[in-house]
Amino acid sequence: MRKFLKFTHSGMDFLVPVNDIISVKASTQTKVDILLSNGFGHTATNAGEVPAIILTASTANTDDKTKQQLNALIAEIGNALETSWTNPIYAVTLPYAIDGVAHDQVDFSAGTI
Repeated sequence: MRKFLKFTHSGMDFLVPVNDIISVKASTQTKVDILLSNGFGHTATNAGEVPAIILTASTANTDDKTKQQLNALIAEIGNALETSWTNPIYAVTLPYAIDGVAHDQVDFSAGTI
């Protein structure tokens, strides 16, 4: 059974397949990147890039707040994996409200804040 993280922004739900997550990082203040495996036919522009879901929380506007958001997301991934197989979708709760969700590609080796 595949598991999915559900993020809600502007009344819309976004699903991220947990099995496709290869890393999570805080790329800048306010932004957390969920890096995904290349298993669904994505072709990156540069060799080191991978598909990503970028979550923006404008109230997580300091390094400490962004790190708190990152750590909470990592904990929520663990919580999602601990749920019963009869609950494939896990609604994520983070300390700072998400006010942006973007699909992009990011450099896997790029540093974090």
